[in-house]
Amino acid sequence: MNFECPNCKKSGQIEDFKVPEAGVSAICPQCKCKFLVKRDKPNNFKFEPIDESSKQAFNYVTRKQIIQAAVGKNIDYYLPIFEGFDRYGKTTISWNWAAFFGGWIWCIYRRMNLIGISLLVLTLISTVIGKLGIVGLYIDCLIALSLMIVLGMFANTFYYNHINKKLCGLDLKDKSALKQESFSKLFKPNISAVYIISLFLGLALIIGIVAGIAIPQYSAYKQKTVKIDAVFPPVLAESTNAYPSPNYKGPNDDRALATVNIPSGANSTIDYSGRIAQAEKIVAQDPKNLNAWISLGNDYFDTEQSQKAIHAYGKALEIDPNNPNLLTDQGVMYRNIRLYSKALENFEKALNINPNHLQCLYNTGVVYAVDLKDNVKAQQYWLKYLEIDSTSVTATEIKNILQNRR
Repeated sequence: MNFECPNCKKSGQIEDFKVPEAGVSAICPQCKCKFLVKRDKPNNFKFEPIDESSKQAFNYVTRKQIIQAAVGKNIDYYLPIFEGFDRYGKTTISWNWAAFFGGWIWCIYRRMNLIGISLLVLTLISTVIGKLGIVGLYIDCLIALSLMIVLGMFANTFYYNHINKKLCGLDLKDKSALKQESFSKLFKPNISAVYIISLFLGLALIIGIVAGIAIPQYSAYKQKTVKIDAVFPPVLAESTNAYPSPNYKGPNDDRALATVNIPSGANSTIDYSGRIAQAEKIVAQDPKNLNAWISLGNDYFDTEQSQKAIHAYGKALEIDPNNPNLLTDQGVMYRNIRLYSKALENFEKALNINPNHLQCLYNTGVVYAVDLKDNVKAQQYWLKYLEIDSTSVTATEIKNILQNRR
């Protein structure tokens, strides 16, 4: 049909089937005047046959038939709503249960890809926020519910506008055009895209779950392995005989009595649960028992309970605050949970008390070399170590590391 601007009289053309019964708003490209374009007759689509034979000859097509072809399944639900929008010349709020529960999946299914992807991104962001604690969980639920309600209320409006926008680019001369592949690609429900995106998200979820389980275990494994290029084995001042403390004075030294009255288990297998339970009973009855706290801290370390080990060593340090061995062991535990500054603070205190503390020199170098990537500082502590001990297994390892890093 032809129309003209009421202000500057510039003429234009629009296909009748694109104009609802109530008309469509237009803007003149010349004078920018806004006006309403209406059809001369309610069902005048390009031509109006005068009798049934003419209708058959011209293969007459109506807007109702176009909407039916575009929507396809569930036309009985959408057609009355869309005809109401046409009749009043504007969209109104209406409820769509499929969109409410389907969310972005429903949008993709109805080929409203931009809206669907936007909702998917908002959903993923909301999920991430939900991982940030109880407040984040409340925000996540609020966002998810808001998106569901908004889409349920305006889904029919979105779908109606989507169909009209797509129709503007088509030239529908007769009914045969409704069966063409180009028409089908624009409006046919896109179930394949829903399957592909759902499959991708499912795989991403599975990978995320596996990674969430595997990565911490792998990190724990690497922490327990040797070699500088991965993670150094921590050298405890109290619990190992491989690198005895230079302050160790023999069997009568209090530190040598840390495991007195704590069962060591059957044969060579250490019953850590029994030892820990026994030590916990002792410190409950006697909170000032230094040896029990030390034993408890060492056993917590051996069973990879770093936080509890830090607490136990802390209790021991309340009793003996100038013990470089305890400061070193607690520093190793701080490093285990990646509190590198706290670890170095402990090591510095220990070295102020005993500048020749081998385990402390070794572990300080480990933190600087491996965790803080400061090879210069690491070398300072390791060279100091070699001045004191140049023949042990640890000394040989340090020499090899320094040689390889040149």
